[in-house]
Amino acid sequence: MPKVTALKQKKRQYEVTFMFDDGSEKTFVCSEDLVVSYRLVRGKEINSDRFKAFLADQVIDGLIEKARRYAATAPRSEKEIDVYLTERGASLKDTSLIKAKLKKIGLIDDSVFSRNLVESMFYEKRFGKEKILFTLEQRGFPRQLLKNAVAMIRKEDVEANLEYLFQKKLPSLKSGSVKAASEKMKRYLLARGYEVSDVIAYVDAHQNEFSKQIDEEKEIYKDYQKLEKRYEKTTESKQAVTTKIIKSLLAKGYQYSLIKKTLERRR
Repeated sequence: MPKVTALKQKKRQYEVTFMFDDGSEKTFVCSEDLVVSYRLVRGKEINSDRFKAFLADQVIDGLIEKARRYAATAPRSEKEIDVYLTERGASLKDTSLIKAKLKKIGLIDDSVFSRNLVESMFYEKRFGKEKILFTLEQRGFPRQLLKNAVAMIRKEDVEANLEYLFQKKLPSLKSGSVKAASEKMKRYLLARGYEVSDVIAYVDAHQNEFSKQIDEEKEIYKDYQKLEKRYEKTTESKQAVTTKIIKSLLAKGYQYSLIKKTLERRR
C-alpha cells in the first residue's frame, strides 16, 4: 500500500511524498485542507481505493484552493463561482465537485448571501430597491431570492434613506432655480436606484427646502447678467435680446412672473 514517507510544509501548502510497493516514490503538492481530510502523516499507509480518491482530489486541489480564496474574499453567487472556475479550465464534473465542497463550508449560499447583500446595499450603502435588484441579478443571484429579500424592506426605511440622501445632496444645490435644483435632486435619487413614484412624491413634498437656500431673484439677475454679456456684440434690437434672454431663463426653470418682476426691479 502507498505509504507517506515525507510531509513538508511550504508556506500554505504541503509536499507529500508517497512510497509504493515497488520502492518508487512520488511527491504531490497539496493544500492543508487535503492533508487534513486524508489525515496524512509521516508513516501512514492508505489502501488503493483511498489513494485513488486522493489522486482525484489532488488534481482539482489547486482549483479548490483558488475558488475557496475567491469565495472567501466577498459573498459570491453560485453563478459567479461557475464563471470563475470555467475561466480557469475546470470541467463540468470538477466544477460540480468544487461547488459541493464550497457549499459544505458555507462559501456558496445564494439564499443567505442574497439577503445579506440586499440589507448591506440598502441599509449601509443606501441604494434603492431597483439598483439593488439590477446589480445583484447581474452578479447571478436568482431574481426571486432577491425580490423576497427586497420585499422585507419597510416603507419607513425607504423614506429614511431618501431623507438621508436628500439632506446629503441639498447643500450642493444652492444656485439656479428651485425647479432646476428639484430636478437635479430627483435625478440624483433615481440614480441611486429609488422608484420613480417614491422620488417624485418625496422631493415634491420638500420643495420648501430648496426655497430656503435659493434666492431666486438673485439667481435670475446673476444669470441675466451672464446672458446679457453673451449678446454684447449683437446687432439685434434690445427688445429681441431681452426676449431671447427671458426664453433662456425660462429654460433654466425660473417662473415667467418672477423673471419679469426681478428685471423690473433691477432696471
